[in-house]
Amino acid sequence: MSYQDKSYSPQLHMRRPDLENLPPLKLPAGFTIRNHRDGEFTHWTAIINDSFGGERTEHDFQNSMGTDSAHHRDRIFYVFDDKEQPCATASAYGHAPLGYVHYVGTRPKFAGKRLGYWVSLAVLYKFKELGYTNAELDSDDFRIPALKIYLDLGFLPVIVHPNQEDRWRDVAAALKNPKILDAWEYRLPTDATP
Repeated sequence: MSYQDKSYSPQLHMRRPDLENLPPLKLPAGFTIRNHRDGEFTHWTAIINDSFGGERTEHDFQNSMGTDSAHHRDRIFYVFDDKEQPCATASAYGHAPLGYVHYVGTRPKFAGKRLGYWVSLAVLYKFKELGYTNAELDSDDFRIPALKIYLDLGFLPVIVHPNQEDRWRDVAAALKNPKILDAWEYRLPTDATP
């Protein structure tokens, strides 16, 4: 797909320019967080299927999370409730110095508890532990609660397509937060013209 193709509309891109001054990682009462353990692909598939729809399987987990060192199992995080139900997940993908927050999902029955915030924050701490200096992610416009979480974690909009200025304006209006628009940066390829 070319940027000239009017039907092309990439996800919104965000960047946290550094990993300094991360807030404390303190989950709500009754929840714990830990890394993936061998054989727990069903936790990942259940959370991702509930979050995004679909019927992902162990095969999908292996293909998505693979054996690449960037997907090492100690970089996959889960939040559990006090009954050991898997509630949320996020992964610390990438190679230093840039981390990529990957596959963030929260099961709908646990919505409103900000578990996506906590599991994403655990990923940022993992990047810092590994010596990374910044982090990026992609998300969809309609995932307003997720975008709010990422903004709360210090991520800023990055314009990677000409149509994204208007899309970010819509997000800012939905969140009633016009300050979002003060901090975006541009990363448009040379063939990207409005």
